[in-house]
Amino acid sequence: MNAKEKINEKDISNKVDTSNLGVEDEFVCWIDMMGTQKMMSESVQKATNHLFRFHSCILAALGKNKSVKYYPLMDGIFLTCKDNKTLFNVINKIFKFVSDIFVSEEVLSKCFIIRGSISYGKVYHGINISEDICKTLSTNNDYKKTLMVGMPITQAYISERYAPPFGLYIHESARRYKGLQGRYYKWFGDYEGAVELKNKICNYFEFCGKFRKYLELEQDKINEYKQLVDEQFSDYENFTADNLHK
Repeated sequence: MNAKEKINEKDISNKVDTSNLGVEDEFVCWIDMMGTQKMMSESVQKATNHLFRFHSCILAALGKNKSVKYYPLMDGIFLTCKDNKTLFNVINKIFKFVSDIFVSEEVLSKCFIIRGSISYGKVYHGINISEDICKTLSTNNDYKKTLMVGMPITQAYISERYAPPFGLYIHESARRYKGLQGRYYKWFGDYEGAVELKNKICNYFEFCGKFRKYLELEQDKINEYKQLVDEQFSDYENFTADNLHK
C-alpha cells in the first residue's frame, strides 16, 4: 500500500460528521414477499419469477408519483412519504395488484403472498448527504441514494412479522394518525375481490397444510396464519355475540 492510499483511508475515517443531519418525520412502510428463503431453496427460477412480478406491481403502483421515495431490496421494499394519504394510495395499489395475481392463479404452488408494516418517525435519506457530513459518500449519487437511516425503518421491518398474510401491521409509532388506529390497516375496504381473496388465502393455507413437510412449515405456523387472516377480514369494532354463530 502506497502513501497516497494510506492518506485516503485516513480521510475516510475522519471525514464523517452526523451531528446535524436534518432528519424529517415521515411514514415508513416495509412490504415483504413471504417465504422467499424457502422458495429460493426449492427453485431459484420460481422465486425469481415471483420476485419480478412483485416488483413489477410496485413499479406500476408508483407510476409517476414523485412524493413517495422507495428503496427496493431482493424480496421487499421500503416506501416513505410525509403524507399518509399519498403513501396509502400507493400501498393500496400494490396490494390490489398482487392480490389480483394471487386470485387469478389456479395452481396453488405458483402463488405468492405479501405482507407489511408501517411506522412513523424521523428519517434521513442518503441522497441528502453533503460534503460536510461525509465527503466520500457525497460524491457518489448512485450509492448514497440507496441509503436511508432512522428508527422507523427498524420498527417497520421488525413489526412486519405481526402482519396477516396480505395484511399491513400498524406499528405503535403510527397509530395516533387518522385512519391508522388499531393494529391492522384494512387496505381492501374498496377492493371488489376481498371475499374471493380471503377464500383463496384460506385454500392456499389448506394446501400448505397438506404439503407442510415438503414446504418445511410447522402446522402451528399454518394455523397462526389462518387465524390472522380470519381476524383481518372480520369486523372487530362491530363484532357481536350473534357473529360467533355465523
